[in-house]
Amino acid sequence: MELLSGLPKTICFRDVFNPGGAFGLKSGKNAASTAVSEHLDMPILEERDPDLIDFVRSEPELFLRFVETAIQPDGFTWCGATVFDGHVSPTQLETLVKAEETFVVLLKRRNLDRAISLKKARMTGAWKGLDTSGIRPEITWQEVDQAITESESWFALVEDCILANGVPFVRLTYEEQVAEGSECVLRHLAEHIPQFPWADGDAVPVPSIQAQDRTRDVLDRIGNGPALEKALVQNGLLDKAMGYPGRI
Repeated sequence: MELLSGLPKTICFRDVFNPGGAFGLKSGKNAASTAVSEHLDMPILEERDPDLIDFVRSEPELFLRFVETAIQPDGFTWCGATVFDGHVSPTQLETLVKAEETFVVLLKRRNLDRAISLKKARMTGAWKGLDTSGIRPEITWQEVDQAITESESWFALVEDCILANGVPFVRLTYEEQVAEGSECVLRHLAEHIPQFPWADGDAVPVPSIQAQDRTRDVLDRIGNGPALEKALVQNGLLDKAMGYPGRI
């Protein structure tokens, strides 16, 4: 979302539907936050304010439409938000996905990589911006199995909504595009999204994507790689661990 926010006529939020806070929506940062602040009669938007969280999460599709109306006078034509598992209900997700002129980007990460990243984030309490490549935790096969189950369940829900409603989408993977840097991500999106704001080839100032753990052999990123690989084989999980969630 931060990468896309650097594009022309585009405004994006990161975990704005997070039950812990409307992250990415701060007063004074943009036209959207100013409008929301005025709507809620809150001079300063605090991301963890219960009233703000309730407004964003109670009717997420209405919130995005509200934001779209607010930013159009300033020349914005694209509005984006990240949605993770647990941020919205299945009903709300379908409302968001099938809304008019919606385009979905399915951002996927290999199951084992996701399990390791999740373990590191929980260990450090840092979910954004921290280089964790030097941290080498030990991972159990049960943790990998749980991560696979959660990820597959979430992407099955999202993909069912996409397919049932004929919503245009593009698949983006961490290993194939994100880890290669910002321009690779933008080129991939521009090839698949009609009227993409970067599609004309003009250079835009975009932040670099911090590639976590560039070591290609994922089992080298943890402290018990050989033991985990053996356990995954014994429990019939190695193929799933090295694959991606979802059917699309």
